[in-house]
Amino acid sequence: MNKFFYKNFPIKYTIVTRNSSLAIFQAKYIKKKLHKLYPFFKFIIKSINTKIKKNINKNFLKINRKKNFVKKLEKLIIKKKADLAIHCLKDVPINLSSFFKISVFLKREDPRDVFISNFYNSLNDLPNGSIIGTNSIRRQILIMKNFPKLIIKPITGNIETRLKKLDNKEYDALILALAGLKRLKLFKRIKKIIKIKYFLPCPGQGTLVIEILKNRKDLDFILSPLNHKNSNLNSIAERTLSRIFFSNCQIPLSSLAIIKNNLMKIKAMIGTPNGKYIINAKINGSAIFPKKISKKIAFLLKKKGIKNILNLYK
Repeated sequence: MNKFFYKNFPIKYTIVTRNSSLAIFQAKYIKKKLHKLYPFFKFIIKSINTKIKKNINKNFLKINRKKNFVKKLEKLIIKKKADLAIHCLKDVPINLSSFFKISVFLKREDPRDVFISNFYNSLNDLPNGSIIGTNSIRRQILIMKNFPKLIIKPITGNIETRLKKLDNKEYDALILALAGLKRLKLFKRIKKIIKIKYFLPCPGQGTLVIEILKNRKDLDFILSPLNHKNSNLNSIAERTLSRIFFSNCQIPLSSLAIIKNNLMKIKAMIGTPNGKYIINAKINGSAIFPKKISKKIAFLLKKKGIKNILNLYK
């Protein structure tokens, strides 16, 4: 890279992230990639506490937890105390602030869910009445549908906190995302990787993204080598589908897009809160038109009665 480049760009960039071990690991992972690309640039990681105060209304807490911590990171960027934020895409609101954009979609990690237990090897092995921990409505629906005699108990905290609760015998098993466990090298805790056909993931699961201000052309330029084309297209398809139905973490519309030989295959699923009724849809199309594919599968879901299900979550 020539001297002119270095004279026309800042040589120090601050990466802001949450202060959980997973978030910090992800920031360090991206910092390492950037340092390899730009050895004369300085990349600094700033981690912040994004917890919501305990005295806030519980319904607000449930609905706005993820939106809240994304906005806390964005606030630092607006104040010029940071340049870029690292997120798991599944945590990013469908509609970003008009000042921001997702500049980079990194190559997607395995999007599947996993079963974790100290005494049992799979969901099928759990005795009736076993307590299984998850905060995901999507996972709750699938458990109620396929394992109605299990007891679902909400669980909060980062990965380590949840595993500690399991070890303290507060739960018999947990369902977590594979990607986070792999990144933290906790693969040994996994008893079984759950097949996609049984647990379709939430949109964006397994994908890391970098958020920046829309006017930061310098960042767009230096970050562009990190962008993974197929992960970008898959993410557009999944998030477009969610946007069509105003879906968020409280409306468990699952979707997964996969590209092979320029053909995109996308699957989607949603169920009633009690897990008794689930609809599925799938469609193929050209990978270069991800939004068009999303509109087509949205049409299939409408024909199958998705609006009646969405009304149950209002």
